[in-house]
Amino acid sequence: MQAVRMRDTDVAIVVSHSGRNLDTLKITRQLKANNVKVIAITAYVNSTLAKLADLVLPSSAEEINIRSESMSSLLAQLAIIDSLFTLVGVHLGPDTLEIVDSIRQAIDHTRE
Repeated sequence: MQAVRMRDTDVAIVVSHSGRNLDTLKITRQLKANNVKVIAITAYVNSTLAKLADLVLPSSAEEINIRSESMSSLLAQLAIIDSLFTLVGVHLGPDTLEIVDSIRQAIDHTRE
């Protein structure tokens, strides 16, 4: 749903290990139709997702069909997202602390 609302001033991060998930590709095509910049995190740099993206960040980890063993792929993707968050924080400077603090406060209100 959010993909429909995004515009050319937005950037979307789309994550798919294979880069071939039909739902993910449908969302990515909607983003591109809205002229949204797309950053793809995928293990396959020649995948359909990678070809649709404006920027590809490869996440190289062995994917296995057993859920508990596919954690390496998930952790690689999470590390990339965490790095992007940190880079944006460095770029924004002191404002980042205020943003993170307001997010923490919003989350605190959801807990007892």
